[in-house]
Amino acid sequence: MRRLTLLVAAVAAAALVWFLAVPAIANHYGWATRWPLRMPGTIHFRGRAYGHPGGCVAKSHTPFVAHRAVRVGAVSVVIGADIPILESEPSRHGPADVALATQPSGKCYIVYSLEGGP
Repeated sequence: MRRLTLLVAAVAAAALVWFLAVPAIANHYGWATRWPLRMPGTIHFRGRAYGHPGGCVAKSHTPFVAHRAVRVGAVSVVIGADIPILESEPSRHGPADVALATQPSGKCYIVYSLEGGP
């Protein structure tokens, strides 16, 4: 019985660390987590920083309504497949005005905007 109690306590402690510490550490390094699903506050792409002030938006609130989405990069994930970074009209040389990272459901988009000047 004592071993079972210790095992349950260890699993509960590991789950608590995962939910509280791992997303914060991942965000600091620009990584995402899938469970719980958290996107980083800032992503770095083509030498520029992109931040997002809001949360999940539908495709109808993105530039992908009028333009085709093109995968131009990926946000690394702690465990699991990377999350794609999409642009509506990618430029080959300069930074994008807006970069979009999709969440795994495909129905939710996180909009990242270019931060700072040239």
